[in-house]
Amino acid sequence: SGAIVLGTELSIFDKGAPCVVGDAQWGFGAVQTRRLLDRLEPKARAEGIALGTLRQCSHVGRLGEYLEI
Repeated sequence: SGAIVLGTELSIFDKGAPCVVGDAQWGFGAVQTRRLLDRLEPKARAEGIALGTLRQCSHVGRLGEYLEI
């Protein structure tokens, strides 16, 4: 139905010291969330904390899995 756009990349909309705001461009939520986490990991290691959010994102699945990562 076109609700999820396959093959989209994660676009970084804004970022601050420990923050990343990403635009998933209606891509597959689980894939885009993992890409966001890949951007957040170095920030968390450097700052001790990191915060990320996605806009225009489809269903990301079980949130607890990302916390475990």
